[in-house]
Amino acid sequence: MDFDKFLKKYVWDDNKTPYLTPADALTREQIHYEAGAYAVFLTLLFSAVALTLTIGAAATPRSTGGALYAFSVACAGIVLGFTRHQYAALYAASAPLATVLYLLAEGLRPSWGTIDVVFVALFIGAWIAYSIRVLRMTRRYAALNA
Repeated sequence: MDFDKFLKKYVWDDNKTPYLTPADALTREQIHYEAGAYAVFLTLLFSAVALTLTIGAAATPRSTGGALYAFSVACAGIVLGFTRHQYAALYAASAPLATVLYLLAEGLRPSWGTIDVVFVALFIGAWIAYSIRVLRMTRRYAALNA
């Protein structure tokens, strides 16, 4: 069994997983796959957040406003997945910034250690950077359709 062939077939396909390709160099098909994967991630994550905030299972009490915002981001993820539209990507890009604002307003959990805070900060930083990439991809997608 050839490991390189296995890797390209099941894990890394230049067309379906172009995560290291600059956003301005992506083809229409590559943008379709990558934006679709991001849309699934965003929709699943924020559907779970909306459900958690609605039933009060989060560390914070029920939050109708937070649940509505999370539901709207999940809807933006669905729209992004089907249309690859710039406005859906722009609204979806507000999610990591809203997460930062939430953490600044509510504070971090007292039980979190330093490694937890570092991990959350790195995750949110990578998420912000990737949201910018998605914005660039949708702009290119619109240009390729014109």
